Amino acid sequence: IAIDHTSDLLSKFSSIARTSLAAVDAFVQRSAGLFSWERPIAGLVVWLDYHGPGSARELAQSVLEREYVMVADHTLFGLEDTPRGGGLRLGLGAEDTPHRLAQLEVAVKRFVQEKQAAEDQQQGAL
Repeated sequence: IAIDHTSDLLSKFSSIARTSLAAVDAFVQRSAGLFSWERPIAGLVVWLDYHGPGSARELAQSVLEREYVMVADHTLFGLEDTPRGGGLRLGLGAEDTPHRLAQLEVAVKRFVQEKQAAEDQQQGAL
């Protein structure tokens, strides 16, 4: 059945991919340097490099627990956790990717504010 509808399926998923990639690009632009990325040549998966406070693993856990948005941090792919930074893997094949990125943006802002407040408090105690 899929072979009979190849053109329709390719059109649909190409549209989803274009919309998702544009949403990721806008997300990174609005992140004020917290994220960078390289646009993929093919496929529906991207890596976002995280440059903010805390690790990507901590960020991914916070996003999942508070916003129920699933992102995979780099440690799930055999890479070591770092005290600052790391990477997040996002799938772009869903039609609701722009909505999920909006949720991620809210969660990232909260996470960064909390991390910065904790760092400020720690420095104040010294």
